[in-house]
Amino acid sequence: MNLPAEYPGETKSFQDKRTGRAITQLTTRPDCQSIHFYFTENSFIRGEDAIEFMSDRDTPGIFNLFRMSLSDGGIRRLTAFTAPDMLSHPTKSPDGSKLLFWLNDDVILLDVPSGRQTILY
Repeated sequence: MNLPAEYPGETKSFQDKRTGRAITQLTTRPDCQSIHFYFTENSFIRGEDAIEFMSDRDTPGIFNLFRMSLSDGGIRRLTAFTAPDMLSHPTKSPDGSKLLFWLNDDVILLDVPSGRQTILY
């Protein structure tokens, strides 16, 4: 399967009806799940206007890792899993150059610039 590596921005801005504050929703596709790290891990990239997150936007139920530019909303896929493996517990280095995650029973280190994945355990 040849999956796209880049996606156009999906951001949507609106005003909160109760408080009147401006809200920016980063992902808006109703046909996929996008799961951010930031309630359990820091997903923001130091020195860049970007975040990393998990999503099944290519195929429902098959999760991959993505990076989104907060300036233009553009999304880049970082992994290309095509089977319904259990991708979980992602964490990253402060500069975003390394991602560490579980894939089934393996602990994987992803070197983001090169795309190289190494099984650590």
